[in-house]
Amino acid sequence: MVRGIQWFMERMAERVVPIITGAFTSTIETMDALGRAEQQSQLEEAARRYEADGQATLAETLRRRASQLDATNPGSSGVVTFENVARDESRMQPPSAETPTPRLEARKRSAASQQRRRLSESDED
Repeated sequence: MVRGIQWFMERMAERVVPIITGAFTSTIETMDALGRAEQQSQLEEAARRYEADGQATLAETLRRRASQLDATNPGSSGVVTFENVARDESRMQPPSAETPTPRLEARKRSAASQQRRRLSESDED
């Protein structure tokens, strides 16, 4: 009996998972296409404004960027961004123990001032 139920559940999973995955993928692709169309529209609108202000070079740059949005490879712009960040290794290095971070320094100053306050209060008593 258990074996029959297990077989049935496996056959259901084989059929239902692709259907759900396909619907999910289709929804994501639709949302991506709409987002890209909106982004292209915004870039073209901004290019027209810059062109009207006499900044043809900026308008051309925006139009070039809009044409580079790749509908067949939605992650292409993200890959370029990651590659640019990876080239700048200083961004990728965590601060060393010797390099104090502003937040750490602020905490140390706050702790020191609290300690001084406590000491002055205990001296007054």
